[in-house]
Amino acid sequence: GDDPTTAHGSDGYNKLETLRSIHDQRNFATLAKHFTINSSYIRAVVDATRVMKKMKQLQSDFPDQLSSDALSLKAELNIWSKRAIILSKTQTGQGLVAGITKDGVANSRKLELLELEDACNIGGKIGDDAYTLLGCLNKMESIVSEAEERYISTKDERIRPSVDWYNHVLGAWARSDLEGALEKTKQILRGMEAYDNTLEESLANYNTDDGNLRQCWASPDTITYNSVLFCLTRDAGQNRAKEAEALLRNMKFRYEQTKNKDMRPDEVTYGAVLHALAQAGMAREAESFLDSLEDAEQDEAIVPSLTIYNTVLNAWANSSQRNAPKKADALLTRMKVLSSSGKNSSIEPDPISISTVISCHARSKTRQGAERGEQMLDEALAMYSEGNPRVKPDSIMFNCAITGWTNISGIESG
Repeated sequence: GDDPTTAHGSDGYNKLETLRSIHDQRNFATLAKHFTINSSYIRAVVDATRVMKKMKQLQSDFPDQLSSDALSLKAELNIWSKRAIILSKTQTGQGLVAGITKDGVANSRKLELLELEDACNIGGKIGDDAYTLLGCLNKMESIVSEAEERYISTKDERIRPSVDWYNHVLGAWARSDLEGALEKTKQILRGMEAYDNTLEESLANYNTDDGNLRQCWASPDTITYNSVLFCLTRDAGQNRAKEAEALLRNMKFRYEQTKNKDMRPDEVTYGAVLHALAQAGMAREAESFLDSLEDAEQDEAIVPSLTIYNTVLNAWANSSQRNAPKKADALLTRMKVLSSSGKNSSIEPDPISISTVISCHARSKTRQGAERGEQMLDEALAMYSEGNPRVKPDSIMFNCAITGWTNISGIESG
């Protein structure tokens, strides 16, 4: 995963880090769209770029017949955001990222493929800004700024700024590892919130030189907030977790005030905040958060998913509290009861659930913890042999159980 986690133990460190990496991938899969960046994907983005170039040429040649509108600008921003995604996998503020991704394509090779495909399918480079992450982000900013100026000067509703425009820019910044990315996303969100605050007043009042926001011309929606949360959760720590909680409170307040369903927190929102709490080891806060979701009785209440429960289990696994193993056991039992009773059939524990609790016991570095971890492994083996494929033990589960024994210190404290 992209996220630093708390190191512990020695031989068990890499194994438990592998487990946490899987948790991070599961959780991030709910936070924002992910893509497999391979040669086919790069070629498709280049094909889209070629069509965009044709569109831009026609708009330039026949401005009266084919002028850009909100929809065409959204498509243009979408293409630039896809190029940014490719380059965010290959570049940081310091240069190329080394290594090979899971699709087997070397990170440095992705830039070469992008340039080669552009040369073959478009006829050459489309500008230097198309081959650096920061260049793509700056291009998106300039596209939006120019369109905003046109709208302000002409009041042409065909070019009215769309929330989708800002969300494309937000998403590209949120996925990047560039310095200042989080502050950029916050500035855009603040600008959209400021615009939203003026809707019941006069837009003439919406003129500000506040450096803490970027002036925007659309109200935020759920995707807007989720993008900022995604950027927040890229780094671990209690400060980031508390900031994520505060952002959710603000989002909920705005939704309750406006009843605008486009701004309603969804499972991705709650998963992001829980992920931040889990990374920070703030297990009590995470379980309290889960309790509030379980107790919610409104028609629009979010039903906690297996991913959300597993995230809270991960919070206990990352916690330094002495009663963490007992708390993780209790939550796992709760999941079994809720799923078997039909109250929430989707949260029947899976190998991730079981492995997480075993790793929580392993962190205790006691014989009791190691014995409990092996007992859980044996139970999973028995259930699988009796025909329950859902709990099939995998290498992660075995590694966690082994780590429980290798983590035992020479002298136990009790």
